Amino acid sequence: MYRIIASCISHRGRVRENNEDNLYFDGKYLEEKHLGLERAVTIHRDTGQLQTFAVFDGMGGEKDGEVASYLAAVHLRQELNHLPGWQKTPRDFLADVCRKVNQAICDEARNRKAEGMGTTAAILCFQEEEMTVCNLGDSPVFLLREGEMLPLHEEHTNRHFLEEQGITGRKPSLTQCLGIAPEEMAIHPYIHEDDLKEGDQYLICSDGLTDMVPKEEIMEILQDNLTPGECVEKLQERALEQGGKDNITVILCRII
Repeated sequence: MYRIIASCISHRGRVRENNEDNLYFDGKYLEEKHLGLERAVTIHRDTGQLQTFAVFDGMGGEKDGEVASYLAAVHLRQELNHLPGWQKTPRDFLADVCRKVNQAICDEARNRKAEGMGTTAAILCFQEEEMTVCNLGDSPVFLLREGEMLPLHEEHTNRHFLEEQGITGRKPSLTQCLGIAPEEMAIHPYIHEDDLKEGDQYLICSDGLTDMVPKEEIMEILQDNLTPGECVEKLQERALEQGGKDNITVILCRII
């Protein structure tokens, strides 16, 4: 069993009028309409009980994106609350959650006539000595371990197609997300398990961070002698200093 120190923060950035990101952190999430968190929130938990953290980056334009990310966070908590004794494996649970949340968002999109409403999902579960990661879309998850920063997510975009066609200056489009009608295409969340190690740092964020701050600079901040709360605040600060063109949401989990 390990101990986790986890911190989160969220900001609308310098360009967007609203914040379409949401998160799941220690059983809590942000309101449907919100501008973020003024300061980092930090908790200390142990892995003897299931610990779950997630970032959802909504899309579909003002109002629709924030509804999708909010629904994802709400339904994740509902599913966690319906797990007496953690009767499923984390892999099966996360795959099941993605299917149920996807359907809930599709139903809401039909009710609102909001075509294109959806959200990415990046979810981490910790229990005992193991970690399980699940993602759909392009919200990244990284592991900093022994001086290396390793991606734990699979990027579900058409980036390779654009590169093959020599198309530059265009942000890749998502090929997977929550909010895809099942009759159009099945969702295939990427799920991966690994053992925990003391000193591991797990970073979940929206691309409002990684589009603004280079990976090398993120790694330097995580390796600095800072608390997790100071780390997420500094990462947000750097993203804002370098343009803040999108919403910025960051969760950092440190294993001790």
